[in-house]
Amino acid sequence: MSRSCERSALYVRAALWMFSTEILLSSLSWAAAAPTQPRPVSRPAKTCTTIKVVDEHAIDVSATSPDGLSTVCIKEDRADDEYSYTSVYLWRRGRLQVLMRYKELGPGSTVLWSADSKAFAWNFTFGGASSGWTTAVFDFRSGRLREIDRHASVVFHRRLRHACKEDWTDDNSYLMHWTGNRSLLIAMEAHPGGLDCRHPAATDFYEVAIPTGRVIKRLRGSEMEAAQREFDGP
Repeated sequence: MSRSCERSALYVRAALWMFSTEILLSSLSWAAAAPTQPRPVSRPAKTCTTIKVVDEHAIDVSATSPDGLSTVCIKEDRADDEYSYTSVYLWRRGRLQVLMRYKELGPGSTVLWSADSKAFAWNFTFGGASSGWTTAVFDFRSGRLREIDRHASVVFHRRLRHACKEDWTDDNSYLMHWTGNRSLLIAMEAHPGGLDCRHPAATDFYEVAIPTGRVIKRLRGSEMEAAQREFDGP
């Protein structure tokens, strides 16, 4: 090959090398200047402790299951110009779900878990301190929160009508304690100041099955007396 040809080949290789270098540098400059996508900010998981209530007088009750895996919390966490709203939350295995929302509940709530941590009972009032008391149960098997005192209420009012020949009163149900993993004891009485003709007005005690509320038995004799002492307190 002649020297002129060799020089031409060298010029071509040099030009190609310079062109490639310029492209590489341009690519690096563009990559450095290009905006990077921000990483998404992970929000902390919502728990019972992070839910705020409307004020210092609001309903704010929490109870953790015996196995420590679940927590139920009742929070009066919403309000508008007319009403306040109370939510029943269940936190389990890092997940928070709403079981039910109620409008204008009265103050006072009691929550009791079953010994096997598979259900909880909740006593609350739709009215004031002396009326509208109701007992509800949530169990994981059915996945529902529902009132379970209706069957006991039917039996209570049947007995009241038998004694008084008429029935114009409302009733209250009060949560006593669990009698097993699938049953609990509730107390039923007429609304204080109501039209119960019996003196003193009777308090009945019923063992009911969950989740249906079927009456297993009405306590009598020594069982009733023991339940009455528990109900009356010290």
